[in-house]
Amino acid sequence: MKKLVLLLTVLPFLFNSATAEQVRKSGETKLSSTQTISAMAHSRNFRNFLSAAKLAGLDDLVDADEDLTIFAPNDQAFAKLPPETVEYLLANPLELRKVLLYHVGYGRLEKKDLREDKQVKTFNGRVILVDQDSEEFILNNAAIRLSTIKGHERNIIVHEINEVLVPSEELPLNNFQTVEYVDLKQYLGTWYQQGAYDAFFNLRCKGTKAEYKLKHNRVRVKNSCQLANGEEKVDKAYAKVADKISNAKLKVSFVPLLGYFGVGAGDYQIIHLDEDYTEAIVGDAARNTLFILTREREIDEAKYEELVQIAVDNGFRPEYINRTPVYEMDEPTEPTEPTEPTEPTDPSDSNDNQDQTDQDDDLIMDPNRDQDSNDEDAILIFK
Repeated sequence: MKKLVLLLTVLPFLFNSATAEQVRKSGETKLSSTQTISAMAHSRNFRNFLSAAKLAGLDDLVDADEDLTIFAPNDQAFAKLPPETVEYLLANPLELRKVLLYHVGYGRLEKKDLREDKQVKTFNGRVILVDQDSEEFILNNAAIRLSTIKGHERNIIVHEINEVLVPSEELPLNNFQTVEYVDLKQYLGTWYQQGAYDAFFNLRCKGTKAEYKLKHNRVRVKNSCQLANGEEKVDKAYAKVADKISNAKLKVSFVPLLGYFGVGAGDYQIIHLDEDYTEAIVGDAARNTLFILTREREIDEAKYEELVQIAVDNGFRPEYINRTPVYEMDEPTEPTEPTEPTEPTDPSDSNDNQDQTDQDDDLIMDPNRDQDSNDEDAILIFK
């Protein structure tokens, strides 16, 4: 085993400060030319990783404008690999490249970012699953000691790890596919939330529903969640269709007033929708939010588990999907006969209320209305 590790260590190794300075002067952008890699070489803890990176041809990996994160196994991590694995990788540079690309993630992710995200998208095409237990990070269910190497590039960050990460076909792909097409008119109506990822905006919610209404080529959305104290909280948002071909990608903003212009818009992608528009699954591209929705207020556990599995097949993690309590109706779902005579209602009361509702609708739907006016609904803009 020691001979194999030594062989990996003495592979052609050009990641040094002199080469870095020469390449920088020529204006080329290469992995070996970065000051971050020079710092790694200077530490002498990553000789195996840097030699393997040279052998696998990772010099073309760096784009000056692209942020990336390197999870760099130290030499002790490579020493843990079985001898047959090392032999195979040395004899197959393309396979070695796939393994190393799995250690490079999109975006410059500091520790605080890793604590918030549930996965990291890698250059290999499959994600690294991220959890944290006390001070340790758990990558793909393995506890990993992680420390950050100080570099100088603003777009590159390196985390030293004490294990070599192995990509697997069982891990989710970086991205999921949305449904091919959404008929927005059929998507209208009331949706009840059956399950979701916990998020700051739904932590206190029990039963949750969303009501979609179309008027003047716009959709009004009213999101309601029932609180434990019996009160109801209403969230308002503006949104617009981001993918005009499929209508399956939306941008939604909950920022008051400025949300109309898309400020602070979040990602809303429909990844499952049945033919009858009775069930839907919505998530964001980063897989940090997830909503399982149905037209029915209550569904059986078999149907719920079926929908959860669809979400899991699209790369969402079952351990983070929480069952949403049933939305409790404020009034009976079926009319009931009064048991005692009731006093007649003044018809003018109903008319007055209807007139006020119509006026409110006109204010909400008029794009030129005073921006200081208050509305209780969100608007989904189709452009």
